[in-house]
Amino acid sequence: MSNRDVGDILGYHEATKHSVESVYRKSHHLDWEIMPRPFKVYTDLEPIPLQTDKITTIIKASANAGIRVVINARTDVFLKAIGAPEARLGVAIERGKAFLAAGADCVFVPGVRDRETIGELVRGIGGPVNILATAGAPSIPDLQALGVARVSLGSGPMRATLALVRKVAHELKGTGTYGAFTDDAMSFNEVNELMK
Repeated sequence: MSNRDVGDILGYHEATKHSVESVYRKSHHLDWEIMPRPFKVYTDLEPIPLQTDKITTIIKASANAGIRVVINARTDVFLKAIGAPEARLGVAIERGKAFLAAGADCVFVPGVRDRETIGELVRGIGGPVNILATAGAPSIPDLQALGVARVSLGSGPMRATLALVRKVAHELKGTGTYGAFTDDAMSFNEVNELMK
């Protein structure tokens, strides 16, 4: 990507980014026809300068509002299997370092599960790394030993809950019985204790 392409992207970003006031006043959409060419060509990952500009903009806005936010900057290199497998680690490290340099508090790298790669990410990024808990990912104690600062559950607990709801519906429709939601349910007293 050339410097001109990055300049086109940043110019488009500045001209079209939304503020609280503009979102309140009118609806928003992206017009594909007026997007600069790099947006049409580089579809896998947003350019680093655009991402870092977003980070610094969020930091300034939160400071102006007097609200401290935690910026967990994300790169989907592994989650979306972008690029050659052997290049993903380097791309994720490059992006993570840039995000931290721009002021992000943490770098979220979902989709990576093997211990060796996670350890290399932590060492290479040189700052707090966030991993997504998925089947096959190391346990929290193992991730902590690797230097991971944060573990996200993502949609996992909600998807597990929906699977239980589906099981309840199948049982109700099939046998008309209630075991799917009565066998392991918390008692009313346990729920009330949680709410205190």
